[in-house]
Amino acid sequence: MSIFQNSVETRELHKKDTLRTRYYRNSFDQVKKALDQICSEEDMELQNFNKSYGDIYIIADGYEVIAQVIQLNPIETSVDFKINYFSVFGWGKPEKKAVHLYERLGEILSFKGTVLHP
Repeated sequence: MSIFQNSVETRELHKKDTLRTRYYRNSFDQVKKALDQICSEEDMELQNFNKSYGDIYIIADGYEVIAQVIQLNPIETSVDFKINYFSVFGWGKPEKKAVHLYERLGEILSFKGTVLHP
């Protein structure tokens, strides 16, 4: 974690376990609903979503989140985040926010695993 890094992106084979793609036993609509619930509880605004590409754009005070939600089959959906803070120094906030969002999704949705389709 670097204090200068003001953005982070999760992916399937990330070197940090906490920033790897998460899979849930839920549909795209259920994941979107969960993200909408998290946004309303944490003073974030779900600005836009594109079901064709699986992108959900969320904005908050000082940062933005782009969630990429891909429904692999009717009961398996993957979630990745790209988080950008609007500051020169990140102070580790982007990584902490990604981990926090994964934890909140895990509370609401049915977690299946990480790195299931490398």
